[in-house]
Amino acid sequence: MTEQRPPEQLRNSASDEDWLQALEEVEAITAEIDEEKEASKARIATIKDRQKRKVEMLCRELGMDKEVFKAMLADRAEDRKYEAAKAKRAAKIPDSKVELFLDSLNQFSWLPPAEGADPETPAERAARERIEAIQKITDEEQAAGAEALDELASGEAVH
Repeated sequence: MTEQRPPEQLRNSASDEDWLQALEEVEAITAEIDEEKEASKARIATIKDRQKRKVEMLCRELGMDKEVFKAMLADRAEDRKYEAAKAKRAAKIPDSKVELFLDSLNQFSWLPPAEGADPETPAERAARERIEAIQKITDEEQAAGAEALDELASGEAVH
């Protein structure tokens, strides 16, 4: 059941002018936030463009494959994020339980991942999938080559 309020609580005590002024003040702050967001987006776009040019220049000058270099950057960023999450979680452990926490980490490190958990990191999975895709292409090309050789050997090849 909803509680019935006295009628005087359901009314606004502010005048229309006060309401309008309050709304305009908050909307002005909201507009300032939006302006800052746009300015930040422009600065970030400039930084990203500088990063893109730097990657292209380094890969060209050092003879590195750009896709592999970018994958390495992403993998390292992922590792830092993982380590930061672990540090944040460890920081929540009270000082009196840190030793127990560390002992538990070592004691149970041999346990397999939880059922349904993926033991591969995203980078490992991507590498495995890429290797499998390359192997499939290689197998198809070898089969096509073997078929062409069989045709040549049997004299069925016509030019």
